[in-house]
Order: sequence, then structure tokens, then C-alpha cells
Amino acid sequence: MALKPIRELKNLTQQELAERVGISNSTISSIETGYRKPSYDLLVALARELNCTVDDLIKETA
Repeated sequence: MALKPIRELKNLTQQELAERVGISNSTISSIETGYRKPSYDLLVALARELNCTVDDLIKETA
């Protein structure tokens, strides 16, 4: 999942992004490490906050 590089590109911490979408920073961490898969609704909220598409978020990173 490409969440972390996109978040970092926007200069946001896990905590800042979590607050903006109304979840805990541990949830963001779990998603970024692959431990947890986000719901579609959460993907939409994350994409909206990061000004990207859901497809951008679900792309695999090398």
C-alpha cells in the first residue's frame, strides 16, 4: 500500500492524518505496515485528505 509515501510527500505525521480522518494514529501505523487493511470508506477519507485517488493508495510500492 502506498499510504506512507503519499502521507510523507504531504508532510503529514501519522498523528496529523489520523486526526483529520477521525481515527487513531495506531490505525494509520497498522495500515502502513500491512497489519491492517482499511475499509473502503476509510480509503475514501484518506484519499480525500491526501488529495489523491483510492487507486493511488492501494498501489503496491516497490
